[in-house]
Amino acid sequence: MRWLDFAALGVAADRLDAWAAVTDGVDRFCTSSRWALPAQRAFMPAAEPFITESDAGIIALMTVTLPDGRRVGVPLEASWGLASPFASDDPPALVAQLRQMLAADHAPESLYLSGVARSGPWFEEVLRGFMGRARFGLGRSCGRRVADLTSGTDAWLAARSPRFRANLRRASRRAEEAGVRFTWHADVDPADVPGLFARMMAIEERSWKGMAGVGVQEGEARDFYQEVAQRLAECGELRVLLGRQARRDVVFVLGGVFGDTFRGLQMSFDDELRDLSLGNLGQYETMQALAAEGVAQYDLGTEMPYKMRWAPEGLETVTLALFPDA
Repeated sequence: MRWLDFAALGVAADRLDAWAAVTDGVDRFCTSSRWALPAQRAFMPAAEPFITESDAGIIALMTVTLPDGRRVGVPLEASWGLASPFASDDPPALVAQLRQMLAADHAPESLYLSGVARSGPWFEEVLRGFMGRARFGLGRSCGRRVADLTSGTDAWLAARSPRFRANLRRASRRAEEAGVRFTWHADVDPADVPGLFARMMAIEERSWKGMAGVGVQEGEARDFYQEVAQRLAECGELRVLLGRQARRDVVFVLGGVFGDTFRGLQMSFDDELRDLSLGNLGQYETMQALAAEGVAQYDLGTEMPYKMRWAPEGLETVTLALFPDA
């Protein structure tokens, strides 16, 4: 077992991603370096690394100090609880590695192990590995919606309601009549990311989210998503849909392909054109482009009411709290 700091994990990013790609019962994209490393830098820059690597895999945690002085260990992305600390295809070996980590002098007092499926191997193995050694707690759950594109968008569309299909056809005609045109960016030069990202953030500012002050066009959230986009472009995985009316960008969809799955990250549209259903059209145009590439699944991300019309339930993860006995 080798201890790593954040810089060393960055150097080992390819190994982390290879392990994440074969880890069952976790959100593989959010466990990968594409998501986890930018999250730590943007949201928890003062955290202390609590990371180890072995021949069995990588455990990526960080220690944060709460206002009451308690030191807790959490995955590198703790804002949404999507990332798992485990990257391995051998849960027993990695849970044994975690026990070894907790014996260290600098170990945190408790752990919050988010991003693990309750019905998956990690939940059960942590319970088994720490039974009689710790107390447990169950935190919030987080569901995703995932659309199946293996048979193309015609098959996906056929599974939607007649009303959904009619509304989508109507919106497509209206947007075309209004002069909205879509472009798909699938081979983005990393040097072009800042300019492309600035175009998306200009749309975000004019969206309902941006105008309500809950968008991602500034501060830590902007830094985070720009770094995620940059990392994805460097890996050849960045995908961006832009919709344009005349000389003005009016809608975007941002995401990345990891393995056989596209992970949607952000989507926004110009609120002045909300009657054109640009959000729905952006999603559908994205699906068509992904299906043409042969991408099997579109992970729309965390559960939201509108996503129920687009996809069935996918992976659901929980946070397992671990309080080791003194």
